[in-house]
Amino acid sequence: MQLSPELLLTIFKDDPGRALSARDVVARLGAPHSYHALVLHLLEALVGEGRLVRLQKKRFILPAISQKAQGVMHVSAKGTGFLLGAGPGGDDLYIHRSNLDTAIDGDTVEVEVFPGRHGEQEGRVLRVIERAHEWIVGQFVRVGRGGTVTPRNAKIGRWVEVRHAPPGGLPPDGAWVRVRIHNWSAERHDPLIGAVEEVLGMPGERGISVLVLLRDIGVDLDFPATVNRQAGHFHPPPHAHELERRLDLREKRTFTIDPATAKDFDDALSIDHLPNGNWRLGVHIADVAHYVQADKPIDAEALKRGTSIYPVDRVVPMLPERLSDDLCSLRPGEDRYALSVFMDVAPADGAVTHYEISESVIRSRHRLNYAEVQDLFDRPEDARRLPFADAADDLLALRDLSRVLNRMRMARGALDLDLPESEVLCNPQGDAVGLARHDRFESHRLVEECMLIANETVARHLRKAKLPFLYRIHDLPDPASLERLAPALALFGAKVPKKIAPSPQFYQPIVERLRRVDGGHIGLTLLLRSLMRAEYSPENRGHFGLASKCYCHFTSPIRRYPDLLVHRALKAWLRGEADDEERRESLRSSLDAVANQCNLTQERAEGIEREAQRVKAMEFMKDQVGDVSEGWISGVVRKGFFVELVDYPVEGFVDARSIGDDHYAPDEFQIRMVGRRAGRTFRLGQRVRVQIIRVDAMAGEMDLELVGKTSARGPGKKGKKQRRRKQPGDPC
Repeated sequence: MQLSPELLLTIFKDDPGRALSARDVVARLGAPHSYHALVLHLLEALVGEGRLVRLQKKRFILPAISQKAQGVMHVSAKGTGFLLGAGPGGDDLYIHRSNLDTAIDGDTVEVEVFPGRHGEQEGRVLRVIERAHEWIVGQFVRVGRGGTVTPRNAKIGRWVEVRHAPPGGLPPDGAWVRVRIHNWSAERHDPLIGAVEEVLGMPGERGISVLVLLRDIGVDLDFPATVNRQAGHFHPPPHAHELERRLDLREKRTFTIDPATAKDFDDALSIDHLPNGNWRLGVHIADVAHYVQADKPIDAEALKRGTSIYPVDRVVPMLPERLSDDLCSLRPGEDRYALSVFMDVAPADGAVTHYEISESVIRSRHRLNYAEVQDLFDRPEDARRLPFADAADDLLALRDLSRVLNRMRMARGALDLDLPESEVLCNPQGDAVGLARHDRFESHRLVEECMLIANETVARHLRKAKLPFLYRIHDLPDPASLERLAPALALFGAKVPKKIAPSPQFYQPIVERLRRVDGGHIGLTLLLRSLMRAEYSPENRGHFGLASKCYCHFTSPIRRYPDLLVHRALKAWLRGEADDEERRESLRSSLDAVANQCNLTQERAEGIEREAQRVKAMEFMKDQVGDVSEGWISGVVRKGFFVELVDYPVEGFVDARSIGDDHYAPDEFQIRMVGRRAGRTFRLGQRVRVQIIRVDAMAGEMDLELVGKTSARGPGKKGKKQRRRKQPGDPC
């Protein structure tokens, strides 16, 4: 038989879209097995000419039929991959585990798209463009002179071989370590090769769970030496030159209101009554931009971090502590630079009739927390006995002002989901000692409303001045998302009209219904997830949730980079530098990349905080194993359902196989778990009694089993009122 490259190509053209090995080609030619080496040589030559594409496991395919795509790989717990948005019509592209090559979760990859086994398009990884995991965190086990590391992230799907001891010697068995990967093996079943670079600690050590989480995700806990050196050169205010050019508000009564455990205070308030009956609200924000100047080491690090992270038992700040906890923190009795926004607010409708923005220097009179301010609101007759009695009238006036501002926002159509807030209570050493749902104090609403109106006022000012900055936007929701959610909301008695209007006024009746039913916060959570995410953008598209046509973040420059950019824009305007067209265009051209970075870091921080809360909550729940509690069914999946406990704001999982009286499977909407024989159902919002069977704190998992007779009723009228509180700040 005379073999040629063209003859081999005809084999592939006869079956386009199918990957073939040399063995497959030999079989289709009807040639003897001895031809295998020659066929493989010719196929490799065709790859070199670009006429074939070589896949893993020595399979080949025609390149002409391949549509390529790039993106970030997401690997499921089962080991199959997805490339988000790379499929037809923007759907996720499925990648079978055999087509992942050496790619793991988080890698940026190039894939080819081809007709899959069931007629739908699938993907094959052609190459890894960028590795997501230069380091991997896992548990170490000694083997000979080295050892193995099992990654904490099960989606990685491969273990790491450590062939040599680090300079300090091998860590003990079971230690959590961080290893640097030196060799990515060509086959998925082979181990990765790495070296131990950091020993994090042993299981059970204080704070180890959150530390492992942070290092696994790649969070840097320490600042680079260049950043610390720059921060060390700053001097505390005031300086004579700055006092001459700033508005001196040191004699004005200002105060901060924060959580009792807060260390950085970046916003202070003041209020005056004007002769015309209006209030003059003062919002004074730490002048971080005075210290953190563009293109300096601290600025580069702040942009890299994007935001501070609050993982329950610690803070990972955006700025060095010299700034975040000291020079930029509006501590009582100390002179601090600020940007002050004074707004004249009409009591009738909450309209801002006039505003002024100034660089200032203030001296906060009091450092207040929400509980003590709420105590004043609950018992104003005892105001004289309080250590902040001189500010009592101001606080009561601010309460009245915040009520007016809230009515104004609700009247224009703002959407207020007011979800329950849960907290892991920790002792001073960081140990989890309790879980709580918090009351929502009116003192929280006070601060929130003052920050909202300041953010909106500043955004309108900068837009009018035509200055480039980052808006905080919240796009209109996709009506289809609410339509898909309608069957779930119906379980709570919230009917979604067939004609869906993407407006806050349309959503508000649904929200009100969910508030009135037992377990309705489950429905509120689903509703919130169906909305678009708020994000940063150089383009103003309005803010749906706040019903605001123009909005930005200005009030937290210590912990959010976009606020720092807004401060720089304001300071340029105040100093008459805003007309520099070259400088303006340079900033405008960079805003897309900065917005993308800030959106990514915010999403990462929120994910870390959620996971840290879950992990720390499970640390507390380890001591509750064996307890029986009631809970609401909060989610239905293929293998079972999640239950949020009534006694503790934490979720656990009931495996459907553990129920035992039937074979259960979810319905088409994944809102009910239905028994195939008897038809018994468990549905979202339903109360059930469960026993805590197993808790894995490091994984953030809790297994539950149904106990005794479960409630047949679904969501209904509220029982005992749950204690709730929403933390202050911008809701979106």
